[in-house]
Amino acid sequence: MNPQEIENIKRTLARSGHIFEYQVGDIFEKNGWMIVPNRFYIDKDEDKGREIDLVAYKITEVKPETAVITVVIVEAKQSLKNKWIFFSKGDFSGSINLNNYPLFYFNEIAELESALPSQELFKEYLIKILQKNNLMNLFNFEYKAHSYAEVSEVKDPSKQAISSELALYENRKIATKEQRLYWVFPLVVFNGDILEARVKEGKMDLRETDEIQYVTRYTSRSYDDFYSINIIRWANLLKYLNLYNQIHGALVDQIKADI
Repeated sequence: MNPQEIENIKRTLARSGHIFEYQVGDIFEKNGWMIVPNRFYIDKDEDKGREIDLVAYKITEVKPETAVITVVIVEAKQSLKNKWIFFSKGDFSGSINLNNYPLFYFNEIAELESALPSQELFKEYLIKILQKNNLMNLFNFEYKAHSYAEVSEVKDPSKQAISSELALYENRKIATKEQRLYWVFPLVVFNGDILEARVKEGKMDLRETDEIQYVTRYTSRSYDDFYSINIIRWANLLKYLNLYNQIHGALVDQIKADI
């Protein structure tokens, strides 16, 4: 192949988003996270093989054979031509965002299971840790986006991958004696422009933003619920990594104190 053909292939790959996915993974690794790129799983809703761009996780042992694992499920997307536009509104009722703190959690640490026997009690425990450490700003957006479009085509960001990926943690069987606590957060990292549209009394205020919280309902044979997904521009990734690191550290410190 001649040099021009090589350059053409490189430009094509850059447009496809593969390089951007590697860049996102590199940032996680350089900040102390382990990653699994292009994570393959079976979509139980449609019995098909699917792929998530990146699963990043951090593991800390809180005592021998007992570990806390924070997981971030990442979709890395880019658009060199189109802009993502989210229509948002304020004053959502609490019920519209049921799975919010975090998206999913799974506990098998015996001391916590005995102290917090129900899922609702354990969820309250996790929320209190976030509140105590002033880490609720990852979730408490004054305006939340409820619909989405691109300027050239209508497209709904897929919740399929995130929901099906969660099943891997929900049904996980630990082969060793180790007890684990998982909590899982979804994140979309976008290399491109994000705009927020606020419509009130027939008038639209359109503004650029670095982050948006997208509330979506996902319904299938296995899932039926509302979910929140943080969608951020590429330049905002380090800010979010810092938040995830703080969240992981706060949970580890609290569990060490409680067990």
